[in-house]
Amino acid sequence: MVGRKDQFPAPPAEPLMRAGEVAELLNVKAQTVYGWAATNYIPSIRLGKGLKKPAVRFERKAVVEWLQGRKSSGRSQRVQWGNN
Repeated sequence: MVGRKDQFPAPPAEPLMRAGEVAELLNVKAQTVYGWAATNYIPSIRLGKGLKKPAVRFERKAVVEWLQGRKSSGRSQRVQWGNN
């Protein structure tokens, strides 16, 4: 089968992360990461269909880039709350 190798992407340079590892990185629960992945809120890779939940993996580089894109520069002035 000549040319078949060209049809498949190269394996990632780093090992893929599990939801628990991403949860630790982001300081949230693994269930939150699964929910984000299910709604395509966070970049993820679904591997087949599991009985309870599909195997989901994450590329560290993609997660870090996603996180950087969510960064806010903050306000330049203080906001007044209430009737002070």
